[in-house]
Amino acid sequence: MKKFYIFILIQIFILCHFTNSYAKYIPNCSAKLFHIDYFDEDPSVNKPATISGKITTENMYGIHKSLVTLYKTSDTSHTQPISQIETNEDGTFSFTVTDITLYDIVVSKIGYLNYTVLEIKLRSGRTIILPDYKLIVGDFVPTGKIDIQDWIQMLIQQDEPMNSSNAHFDVNGDGIINKTDSDIVKGNYLKVAETVIWSK
Repeated sequence: MKKFYIFILIQIFILCHFTNSYAKYIPNCSAKLFHIDYFDEDPSVNKPATISGKITTENMYGIHKSLVTLYKTSDTSHTQPISQIETNEDGTFSFTVTDITLYDIVVSKIGYLNYTVLEIKLRSGRTIILPDYKLIVGDFVPTGKIDIQDWIQMLIQQDEPMNSSNAHFDVNGDGIINKTDSDIVKGNYLKVAETVIWSK
């Protein structure tokens, strides 16, 4: 079919340039007529692009809820979020945007260190799939680092009855705040919030 269209257009081109009697039937008869939009997409028209990924936690039942916030990279202080969503239970998330530019995402969850991805470069109509990432638990006193203050808070809550105010100390989500949770936090001692620059 493509060859047929090209053949017809070549014939019109020949007639247009070499037979004056045909020119009056072809408006604006010139080489410009043969920019074939049928085959070429208009590069000035942006199609929606997508950023997706998967964030997991320490939850033993596979319920990996966290908050993912989208910013433009030009918003260096991250004060004007473009969108904010909660991950699905399996940790997956997806943003669709029409403004094709550079974006940052910040993943947060109470009791966990933030995870930030900077300068995600989008292309019109394409999907960017970020690598899976497991959040690091233990930042109970939010400082961007798991330190002695966090460890003290964990020990204070260990073996205490769980309620709405201390539920985030139940690190593995089994309904009990105990040594199992403390051991997980202990393994993360002195870890810091991770920020990476998207390189693809």
